[in-house]
Amino acid sequence: MIRLLFEVIFIVVFLILSLPIQLVLWLLSFKWPKAPDKVSYPLVGWAFRVITYIAGTKLNVIGLDRVPEDTPVLYIGNHRSFFDTVF
Repeated sequence: MIRLLFEVIFIVVFLILSLPIQLVLWLLSFKWPKAPDKVSYPLVGWAFRVITYIAGTKLNVIGLDRVPEDTPVLYIGNHRSFFDTVF
């Protein structure tokens, strides 16, 4: 229960603090269209990693050596748990 409380607090604080950042990125996107992508994706990825750490989950990747690096790949998730969307 305490982990859930910490996760909710983190998410609320993250959303409050990231709103001004997103506003600045939106304004910058008129001059530099790729600026939001370069900042937003790593920021959200960091937030998801923090949430998984707070929740105490462990990521186990199996078969990474079979993923081709030179061709596009489509992944379809089956959503076995709530953390499928986070990873």
